[in-house]
Amino acid sequence: MGRVRMSSRASWVAKPNDSPYYIGLDRASEDPYERVDNPDGVIQLGLSENRLCLDLIEKWVSENMMESMVGTDGGDLSISGIAAYQPFDGMSKLKVV
Repeated sequence: MGRVRMSSRASWVAKPNDSPYYIGLDRASEDPYERVDNPDGVIQLGLSENRLCLDLIEKWVSENMMESMVGTDGGDLSISGIAAYQPFDGMSKLKVV
């Protein structure tokens, strides 16, 4: 896992190289913990990852790849059916005067 690319202006402001997060991320990628092969390695605790359901997600994506991207006749698997985007411009009840 590498650093995110950003513009020179943003990197001047963010200075990700000096951040303890990125220092820890580099150390964990250079010397990752492994129970048998590298018990003295570094465990990355600054980034939460949920890998428990990756096999289920991989199976679903492999079975439903085309339908999830282009949708079906019923529209059940289109992106609008999967992602419930919320209106962030306020409640319409409060807008009506």
